[in-house]
Amino acid sequence: PQGTLYGRNAVSGAINTVTRRPGDEFFAQGLFRYGSFNSLYGAAAVGGPLGSDFAAKFSGAYRASDGFDQELGGGRVNGSKSYAFQSQLRYNPSDNIDLWVSGDYQKDDNRTGYTDAAADFSINGGSGVIFRNAANDGNGFDRIVPTRNDINREQREVWGVAGHADIDFELFKLSSITAYR
Repeated sequence: PQGTLYGRNAVSGAINTVTRRPGDEFFAQGLFRYGSFNSLYGAAAVGGPLGSDFAAKFSGAYRASDGFDQELGGGRVNGSKSYAFQSQLRYNPSDNIDLWVSGDYQKDDNRTGYTDAAADFSINGGSGVIFRNAANDGNGFDRIVPTRNDINREQREVWGVAGHADIDFELFKLSSITAYR
């Protein structure tokens, strides 16, 4: 059944992450971390009732890092920045009807793949040494990279909306999951 619910590439199984749905009680939570290379992570969520039949939840996260590699000129590379938001609205008019809709957005800007390697590798008569003088410092594994190396960059925006309906009849329960990503 995983292939039916999660697509044909889920033959060996699926991990289903279910976020906290908005409910009848107010809640708020947050998390903040700071680490090496100016790594910063923050996340927060707040939710609760919006009357007798409605409830909502809003959450967001931010992550940034200066990067762990150092250029010969002194700057840092391999850093990243991303942020994400999610909101949910739930409508529960009776004990046997539960409807909710959610939306999410994520934006990433990662400077990846900046490596101290392959500077003097040449097919036509070169030394063939892949890891050696990429930063002209004689050490291909010291995390120091040339200032003018190419920076690989991953930039993406991802968003989606989903709707879920559960209607409980006496003999069976009807569920509908509809989403666009």
